[in-house]
Amino acid sequence: MIYISGEETAGQISSRASRLKVSGENIRVLAENHLENILATLEKNPTKLLILDSISVMHSDEMS
Repeated sequence: MIYISGEETAGQISSRASRLKVSGENIRVLAENHLENILATLEKNPTKLLILDSISVMHSDEMS
């Protein structure tokens, strides 16, 4: 599973996981809001489950 956050840093997500006592063993976290970088990451790291948090803050060089 990959959790991609467009608004929070990996550190903020890690802190929340600790507070909630979520181990995160099988969760990869990416703090990113640039669509091309997200797609490149997914090409290199295929996953069965993707959580994209705050799609409204995502942006692309291809779209204006």
